[in-house]
Amino acid sequence: MDSYQLQRKIFEIIETRSPNKADLKDELAQLLSLSKGAIYKRLNCTTAISLSDLAILMRTYNISFDQLVLPQKQEIAFQFPQLEKKIVSFFDYSGTFKAAVDNFASLPNAKIYYATNELPFFYYFLDKDLTYFKYYIYAKTVWNLDSYKERNMSLSEFAEEYGVMNIITDSLRTYYDVLPNIEFWNENVLNNTLNQITYFLQTGHFELPEEAFILCDKLDDIMNHVEKMAEHGKKFMLGQEPKEHSPEFSMYYNEISHTNNMLLIENDLQSAIFTAYDNPNYIITTDERLVEYTLNWFKAIQKSSQPISKDAQRTRKSMFRKIHKRIDMTRSEIETILAE
Repeated sequence: MDSYQLQRKIFEIIETRSPNKADLKDELAQLLSLSKGAIYKRLNCTTAISLSDLAILMRTYNISFDQLVLPQKQEIAFQFPQLEKKIVSFFDYSGTFKAAVDNFASLPNAKIYYATNELPFFYYFLDKDLTYFKYYIYAKTVWNLDSYKERNMSLSEFAEEYGVMNIITDSLRTYYDVLPNIEFWNENVLNNTLNQITYFLQTGHFELPEEAFILCDKLDDIMNHVEKMAEHGKKFMLGQEPKEHSPEFSMYYNEISHTNNMLLIENDLQSAIFTAYDNPNYIITTDERLVEYTLNWFKAIQKSSQPISKDAQRTRKSMFRKIHKRIDMTRSEIETILAE
């Protein structure tokens, strides 16, 4: 590929990723501090772009060097945000969460595909107590926050000491009011969290051991809400009813394909894959080859999965009955632990 073809390729990629194609010349002129005439010469390749301008364009529009010159290379480039900025407080993660949701919602015709072996964190965040429980686990086991090394968990402390729920709630309103979802579940999605409840209870990390029952009650509430969304085929916030404009929610029972937590954002500009690395931390790629492969994978497992949403009442009731039964089993385990 000669320099002319390379420059043409760069601007072709930029055009597909620009949210305002009609204003692309103005956008580039402002970004590179050039006149519209100078931008036009670079767009039609009569003037070569400089290395410094190339760096700005590649950074702004997330273009990798391999994507340009080694399109057949098997290596895939991923981003790992936590390498650049370590999580030192709950605000750090909540702010990153809000920025990601806001970005999703701004993408044209965005749609979320979600395959998971654990309940997606979007659902934990619907409840304050579940949010704190997951944050407490992350603080001790993933983020290694100094202030939590010797600290027991108390659900009341989250309300007293941290104001992150306003950030999360605002983000969730956007997520549940704008973005359609296609999700693939099975009856084991709560196993990890339920095991965490009994483990932290057995190891003495609950300030008030009876709060383990509260977490089980909250999980029951969330499961009832998800089942209701599946019944309506619409996404909406906990405690509310679906509206005419509520985004679509399609749910499938997947008992064949096993996966880690993987989320694909498909849209008209730049689709992206988020996959759990050390949950809740994730790695991200926008590599078009892997996006296409993953989208085809989602469509393949969709064909082999059973619909749960809308009219699929029998399959839906069966799956959620199994999930609630698993919660009841955990309650029995908690009673045994507290009786010892």
